[in-house]
Amino acid sequence: MTSHYSTRDFFRQMPNPRLVRCFSAGELLQEFDFAAIEETQSTSSSAGIC
Repeated sequence: MTSHYSTRDFFRQMPNPRLVRCFSAGELLQEFDFAAIEETQSTSSSAGIC
């Protein structure tokens, strides 16, 4: 059974350090301060992404 998945869900489930790596590799969102946002605890795995 599939579930609805949004961009917002992706950002909430992805750890901040991994977001930094993903976006810095593509030179995107360089001015965004990921350290300033609070980490969200997630039970899902984000392995294999970036």
